[in-house]
Amino acid sequence: MTTFAGMLRKIQQFDPIEAAAEAIKGNEKAIIEVNQEQLYDYGIGKDGQELPPYSPAYGKIKQKQRGKSIVDIYRKGTLYNEMDLTIEGDTYQIFSKVPYAQYVVGKRPTIFGLTDEGKRTAWSIIRPDFVMKFKQSTGL
Repeated sequence: MTTFAGMLRKIQQFDPIEAAAEAIKGNEKAIIEVNQEQLYDYGIGKDGQELPPYSPAYGKIKQKQRGKSIVDIYRKGTLYNEMDLTIEGDTYQIFSKVPYAQYVVGKRPTIFGLTDEGKRTAWSIIRPDFVMKFKQSTGL
């Protein structure tokens, strides 16, 4: 039988940042897909703001292609296919190896990353792995 002091020691030894990082890495593709959906379906950057509008001529092309002119920075799929996720300490970053400046007009540091809603979706994806790591680490 475990004492309260023993349980407390196990909980104090648990590193939630490390466990979250492992859970994120294990679900990297699904989290990137959340970001891709945010960009493609809603035209929303990580700051929750709409992406800057296309040039009028390209906006007409997108309207024809999709039936709507949501700014999705999707041309041939290269930018989306090259999206990646890195984790350093307690910070994660989603980026594309393809520079997006040629697709998006405006002065924004980055459009990649999750809005608050995207973060909640990502948490629901990683939560089972995080809980499993907690249980494994603490035995609780």
